[in-house]
Amino acid sequence: MISQALILSAGLSTRMRPLTSHKPKSIVPFLGKRMMDWTCTYLQYYGIKEVACNLYHGKDAFYQELTKKPFPLPVDTFEESTLRNTGGGILGMKPFMRQEHIVVMNCDFLCDINLHEVIESHIQKKSLATMVMVPQHNPNKYSSIEFNEKGEIAKLGSYKKDIKGKTTEGLFCGIHILHREIFELMPQEKSFGIIEDVYVPLLEKGKAIHAFSSNSAWYDLGEIQEFSKNEILLYDRPLSWMKKHNTKKGW
Repeated sequence: MISQALILSAGLSTRMRPLTSHKPKSIVPFLGKRMMDWTCTYLQYYGIKEVACNLYHGKDAFYQELTKKPFPLPVDTFEESTLRNTGGGILGMKPFMRQEHIVVMNCDFLCDINLHEVIESHIQKKSLATMVMVPQHNPNKYSSIEFNEKGEIAKLGSYKKDIKGKTTEGLFCGIHILHREIFELMPQEKSFGIIEDVYVPLLEKGKAIHAFSSNSAWYDLGEIQEFSKNEILLYDRPLSWMKKHNTKKGW
């Protein structure tokens, strides 16, 4: 079973300002805890034992929070002197990886997706990478990815391919499962995107990049309006793994 995860948290968090003017969104308070606390709790629920995260904007504030109170899981940090984009950020944390597979997760959402099912699908299909999809709820705002019931991808960015079976449009939710081999296939530049510069070229070469579709609850917390709205929703209707933290008298 996978016991390590990478948390992507080095962005500028501009869509969350003023809450993130001087701190990364990973430590913004949410339901009585910090966002990173909830992310770690979710991962811990599915057997993750340790995490690494990349830091850029607000790194001093992050370390201050870590000094005040540890997160639910041990956290290794990887500082970025310049922003490295998603792919560069993942590659920069490669020294942390000691297993054959690893979970990668953005820090700005919460969900009820069954991570065990995702990992099982990833391993069964012998994928280099598995991207978790949720139903597309705003095609004017987010790009859609097309895939069939087997998880074969028909459309991802500039990549298009005719595949067998009915295709579905989905939204990439921010969870990947990676095989360690994919790190050797990444560009050598410091800054690059994981989708456009890694997944798309690998798909064009016929490599095993798959989609995993989930209809479980998923809440975007990466924008100030969505953050405020979803904090109210999740207080009243906590996710399954959050319920033990909800006393109805405060989190």
